[in-house]
Amino acid sequence: MIAYMTKVQPGGFKTHSTKYNSFWCCTGTGFESPAKFQKMIYSYDDKSLYVNMFIPSVFSWKEKGIVIKQFTKIPDEEQTVLEIQTNTPREFSLKIRHPYWVEKEEMKILINGKTCKTSSLVSQFSEIKRVWKSGDKVTIQLPMKLRVEPLTPSEKFVSVSYGPVVLAAEFPSEDLKKSDYWDAGDNVGARSSLRHNFQLENFSWFIGTTNDIAGKIVKVSSSPLVLSTKNARYPDSYSLVPLNRIHYSRYVLYFPHSLMAEDIAKRIEAKKALDNAAVDAVVIDYGLSEQQHRMESVSSGTGKDFGLSWRQATNGGYFMYCLKSDPGELQSLYMEFRSDESGEKTFDILVDGQFLKTINHDKPNDKASVPLYSEIIPIPEALTRGKNNVTIKFQAKPENNSTGQIYDVRLIKSTFGDDRKNRASAERY
Repeated sequence: MIAYMTKVQPGGFKTHSTKYNSFWCCTGTGFESPAKFQKMIYSYDDKSLYVNMFIPSVFSWKEKGIVIKQFTKIPDEEQTVLEIQTNTPREFSLKIRHPYWVEKEEMKILINGKTCKTSSLVSQFSEIKRVWKSGDKVTIQLPMKLRVEPLTPSEKFVSVSYGPVVLAAEFPSEDLKKSDYWDAGDNVGARSSLRHNFQLENFSWFIGTTNDIAGKIVKVSSSPLVLSTKNARYPDSYSLVPLNRIHYSRYVLYFPHSLMAEDIAKRIEAKKALDNAAVDAVVIDYGLSEQQHRMESVSSGTGKDFGLSWRQATNGGYFMYCLKSDPGELQSLYMEFRSDESGEKTFDILVDGQFLKTINHDKPNDKASVPLYSEIIPIPEALTRGKNNVTIKFQAKPENNSTGQIYDVRLIKSTFGDDRKNRASAERY
């Protein structure tokens, strides 16, 4: 089946169509496009044969009585071979495309094992004009280069390519069953019963300039192609393989990137500290998590920004979660909000129906230097004492008010707030 929904956010996975229950308009094109590759592997005119693409294939040039066979295992090898079969020697020009992923003058052509002198300019054709005989073998050497490139126009993510292929790293996906990769319920690629968004602190980061990173990634194996990021990633390394070879796994295609390892260390430590302080947490808009926390809502909706999901209630509506509580621990409510929100955003927070605080976000948070920021509200001991669970309710005021977009809801140990460096949430994109 067709993997039309190819997610590119870190931790994403490929979603396939089904035979009868999910069939997108592009499913037909998905079948059609690969079949059309053969139409442009070769082209020709009266005097020349053009080799445009490096794909294993057989071309019959009926007008000339010539058959061309191409053999290649790109990207597991850095060459392609053409074998010519003809009953009668024929003169014509063989024109071979110099792909953009091979450096200038780096493409080499050998005829029957001997180097052929020809020009080699990127995105142009190298021409060989001669009388060709049956059994002639043309070897085209295509040295591949590793490229680390920023996600245009952002420098905050980078991709890794090797020759003509984009590389990716598998990401833990024990939460997925094999059927999840083509379940009909994921018809638009975002089934809420599966988790699609992960905080960037869950991933290892590339550190340094793109040239620095490329210089530290090493090839582990040529066939099959495998590279290692051991010296270029923080804190852990990944194995990189062609994306088209990853099927039943989450993966990282665009990797978070920073120039300074110290900055990432602070982010990851802050994330660990927050996770360690959490008594319980809700993953917003993740169906299983919200179901487990007995979410109830009226006039509530969800969405995604900065790679994370949010929930809000409007016009007097609300949403609420039942979170685990530590009956013998002082606790606080931890939340994350958009920094730039403004307008009519006033709402109440209640714990087991008891008023905790009114929050007004009518004006943007000028003190926040990042898209999302956190707020921590201490919960009076009387509201949690002796309780294993408490219900947190976010109630929008009436008359067009809303709670604004809330990205994270946690019950945390109040000692977390005593450490100032832990108060600030990790930076989000």
